[in-house]
Amino acid sequence: MYCRIHDQEENRYYRSIVYGIIYDTKVENYIVLDPLHSQFRLIPYWRPEDGPLNPQVFTIQPDRSGWVDLKESYVLPLTTYLRTQGMNHCVLYYSGYPDVCKDHAFLAALLAQGSVPAEDCAIALHPLPDADNWRYLLTQADADAFMHLFAGFHDSTLDKLVYEESQGMSRITATFDNSGWYGVIEMCFDGVTAIHICPPLENRDRFIGGAILRVSDEGVLWADEDFDDETADQYTFIKALSTKWRKIG
Repeated sequence: MYCRIHDQEENRYYRSIVYGIIYDTKVENYIVLDPLHSQFRLIPYWRPEDGPLNPQVFTIQPDRSGWVDLKESYVLPLTTYLRTQGMNHCVLYYSGYPDVCKDHAFLAALLAQGSVPAEDCAIALHPLPDADNWRYLLTQADADAFMHLFAGFHDSTLDKLVYEESQGMSRITATFDNSGWYGVIEMCFDGVTAIHICPPLENRDRFIGGAILRVSDEGVLWADEDFDDETADQYTFIKALSTKWRKIG
């Protein structure tokens, strides 16, 4: 599972693999890795003062492959351990990677303190999902290097665009052909927040003159090179939480 976190106390964003989720009587609490402070943190899905419609956790990829789910009697070892530490937390059930779920001392520290330095625990760090098959663009430097490689989308065509949506997941997969400069690529935009398509007018060519690609901790924007927010409805653009690409031809 891969998410974007909105740290409302520090007013910043970051992305993280989700290492587990602890369910209490009020809200889901996500175990994530804060790259700025190099620490594991326990982040409530939403804060009481903000309400459930203003979450702190936004799903990029919901896949929980390799996780275990511990419910009912399987929660007892953790709750028993918490009581030995003088903690009365009510854990209904929890799930995550096996090493996380078995490390009761780590979970107790998270519940008590809200964060644990990564160097102080034995939790294995996990790579990005499907990183073997895709190249993630995590920073603007990554985006700039990709744009240089793909000639800024100059003389390319958008041959195919597929939008997928299910509970907790939204994704756009787009195929761009720039055979004159580089080749054919597939771009995947996960956690779609907005999309607007302007097809070419009748008797106009399909070639893209150029494009922009902006990547920040908050999200990504791909758009026609002349895009601006005030006249956004005149251009093709995609906004999402994360993007990745691969060459397919």
